[in-house]
Amino acid sequence: MKHTHTHIYEHHIDNIYNSCVNKGFIETKMAALGARHIEVTLEEKTDCVTIEINREIPIDVPGMFKSIIKPWSKLIQKEVWKGVRGGPYYCQISIEVQNAPLDIRGTMKLMAHEGGTAVVSITEVNCTLPFIGKALSNFIGETSKKAIEQEFAYIDEYV
Repeated sequence: MKHTHTHIYEHHIDNIYNSCVNKGFIETKMAALGARHIEVTLEEKTDCVTIEINREIPIDVPGMFKSIIKPWSKLIQKEVWKGVRGGPYYCQISIEVQNAPLDIRGTMKLMAHEGGTAVVSITEVNCTLPFIGKALSNFIGETSKKAIEQEFAYIDEYV
């Protein structure tokens, strides 16, 4: 299942980007959104910034998925950011839900937009399980969509 999200910030593109690659901001944002056991590692190179975010998140799991997805699931999120001051900025994202047969990948693009910033986020969720794989992908896709919207709102408020 593939989701595309677009969000417009009134903040300058470099401020949005800086919040995306700031370890302290990421940790605070994740905690504010309900995560626990948060560990963020960040590595800056000349051409990119690589971030790994390990955390447990609460998921309101429907009964049919409870044997696959835990109510507190550990996520390992990897991001690779590239771009230049003033934008655009590009991010490749992969997310592993520990002990679940899911493949979550995505991209994010930050672009200057009428005095602010436009963000386009594309997320694709795939599940390898027969019979219920599509339903599980749809559930995780909808859960991811809500999480992305919460992150956008948090950044709107605190950047």
